Amino acid sequence: VSQDILDLSFEILTLKNKITWNVSSPFVSKKVSIHGNDYRLSLLHKSTGPENHKYFLRKKNQSFFPLESYKNSNFVLNIFKERKNIMFSGASGSGKTSFMQSILQQSSPTEDILIIEDTNEILPVHDHWTFLTTSDSKKLKEFCSYSVRMHLDRIILGEIRSIEIYPFILSMNTGLKGFMSTLHANSALDTLNRLGILFEFYSESATLKFETIMKLLCSQIDFVVYMEHKQIKEIIEVLNYDQRVIYKKITS
Repeated sequence: VSQDILDLSFEILTLKNKITWNVSSPFVSKKVSIHGNDYRLSLLHKSTGPENHKYFLRKKNQSFFPLESYKNSNFVLNIFKERKNIMFSGASGSGKTSFMQSILQQSSPTEDILIIEDTNEILPVHDHWTFLTTSDSKKLKEFCSYSVRMHLDRIILGEIRSIEIYPFILSMNTGLKGFMSTLHANSALDTLNRLGILFEFYSESATLKFETIMKLLCSQIDFVVYMEHKQIKEIIEVLNYDQRVIYKKITS
């Protein structure tokens, strides 16, 4: 297939799915359907560089990976059942969302769980699950703020990227337990530092100190599960913050 035909195919695909993709909006990441299969389509317009358009298709998994296929999954399952607040981190494609999905499959059928995502990636397991989906970062932030007013057992944020971090982390300090989310990071410890940077950057308070933010994060997040190559690489228990993150390494 020539580059021209490929470009035209994706331009038609964006039009069919009512996706705005042009010089003014050079990067988009949306859910699309191709031949009955759901994909996450990320597009980078050629106006951003000297070469052609760039395309990234990620197929949505329609099934769960068994927990037995993950090393140390029993430990994560136990802290999930204990309603600990857990962050799943790793590079793109490391398996963090898939593993979180496998853990969520073990939830009780009676639990009211809210899933907040920018793209539908988490599959429903029980009838009590509620899904709020939007690609608008401001609406994601609103969803995280509204969620604490709902009578829920758990709140799951598909991925932390920007301004939604602020209400999501603050929601952990309202008495509800069992929060989970994912984040791109280079290690378990780097996950907390990156969360701190995002929180500081998107905080509505110009006087909030980074040390105060890290103390807040380390008091609310119980565990970080770091993924590599679709396996658990590292688990740390977050204990405290005193000029640095105080943690206990569970496995590596």
